[in-house]
Amino acid sequence: ETKTECPLTQREKEVVFYMLRGQTVKQIAKSMNISPRTVETYRENIKLKWACSLPSEIIDKAISSGYLTYLPNDLLSKELTCVLAMQM
Repeated sequence: ETKTECPLTQREKEVVFYMLRGQTVKQIAKSMNISPRTVETYRENIKLKWACSLPSEIIDKAISSGYLTYLPNDLLSKELTCVLAMQM
């Protein structure tokens, strides 16, 4: 499987997460608090690791590799904080 053959970094996984949700490079950059150029670099790294040439191929590969259920750690902790705050 792709995730074990050539694992993505945490930040690359976050880019995949946002790509799967249809965000543009600028939107991803804003969500991750990084520059659009850094997002492009992550996308290029993902393309190399997954032997993709188009963003749509990244999406296809991410879906087939199980990334639809992936939730970045920082989002998970934000969600958990919100849930816990609502319970207080």
